[in-house]
Amino acid sequence: MSQAEPNPDNARAVVFDFDGVLVDSEPLHQWAFNEVIAPRGWEVNEREFDSLMVGKGDEACFAMLGAWYDAPLTRVEIGALCNAKTQAMTRGIEAGRFEVQPGARELITGLSADVPLAVCSGSRRAVVEGMLRVGDLRGHFREVVTFDDVSANKPDPEGYRLACERLGFEPSDCVAIEDSDTGVAAAAGAGMRVVAVEHSMAASRLRDAGAHQVAPSIAQLDAATLLGAAVISRPHPGGAASRG
Repeated sequence: MSQAEPNPDNARAVVFDFDGVLVDSEPLHQWAFNEVIAPRGWEVNEREFDSLMVGKGDEACFAMLGAWYDAPLTRVEIGALCNAKTQAMTRGIEAGRFEVQPGARELITGLSADVPLAVCSGSRRAVVEGMLRVGDLRGHFREVVTFDDVSANKPDPEGYRLACERLGFEPSDCVAIEDSDTGVAAAAGAGMRVVAVEHSMAASRLRDAGAHQVAPSIAQLDAATLLGAAVISRPHPGGAASRG
């Protein structure tokens, strides 16, 4: 069966990437990686992290680091490092080492009055739920899909397809908000309309990955742009988002 083309004018739900889109957490992720790899004498600087690691899952990043230092890691070693990074992230979250992106809270507050929202993240559930809780954002989202819910991380489209399924809509009826080339490829591969923000990468790189529209920041997006004027103030099924 052929995949339906995204509907640009009548979106029925919005699915957000998390790190970099809703929260400025990339410095926290870089810090957590360095906390974990420091005992090995390894380090990743800001330029390396931003250009090569943003948008990739922890497993891929640790494998990349092992290759950089000519010390390939086994699957067991990568798993242990990922668990240690999750623990470091939890400490950083509780210490407030991240910020909600300017304009994100206002956008999701307005959108959640019109359509159901979800998060689709390549990070682990404990990390995403922790920042949603500390940032007081969780109540706006009906569904949260993370690394722990899928068999393949972005750029595979599985996570976005699952988020749309849980919301009860076809991907072609949903909009994805992304900030990385791997995330854009995942959402486009799922058959969604993709709006990208230049929080982490240049517009040209995001368009090359398949973004249908690019904005400088999430603060410059609004409900009419994302949903189309026809759906504003239309009640969405299921009422308010779950706070569970």
